[in-house]
Amino acid sequence: LAHVHLAKFLSLRSRELRPGAELLLVMVGHPNEFANPSDGGPGPLSRAMKRCVDRGELREDVLHQTVIPYFLRTTSDVKAALKIA
Repeated sequence: LAHVHLAKFLSLRSRELRPGAELLLVMVGHPNEFANPSDGGPGPLSRAMKRCVDRGELREDVLHQTVIPYFLRTTSDVKAALKIA
């Protein structure tokens, strides 16, 4: 499923580019501390949202209800997606 999502994303972005243009993507790869911070705490997005709650910029229920799927990709994952894009 992750490969299919990435392939669809790449395919759609390719249609937006002018001939000869290049696309630079920055992806969070695996393994790294994004998914499993060394301090054992939540990831960067949850930490940022918690700071927003602490400042009164976000309701706490939104923090607890938010689900953002993301895929930590390896180089082989990206290559596989490119083959089907």
